[in-house]
Amino acid sequence: DAVLAAIDMAGELEVASLAIPAISSGIYGYPPDDATAVIAVTAAEALATGDTTIRHVQLVGFDEAMTARFATSIRSMLDA
Repeated sequence: DAVLAAIDMAGELEVASLAIPAISSGIYGYPPDDATAVIAVTAAEALATGDTTIRHVQLVGFDEAMTARFATSIRSMLDA
């Protein structure tokens, strides 16, 4: 929901780019691998409709391990 809300708000503001941090990844026991996958997939699906001004999304990890998790999630989507 947080990813969709950020994308919706960015669309309302008619921005071209958006940065999404590793929201809730690892906090409250939510598995970081699942969090980064959900964030990446949700952003990709929301942008695939083409009904937005957003042309660039930066997924932001707060450390190297989280950044690597985002990279793994993106590679998994490309391989699917």
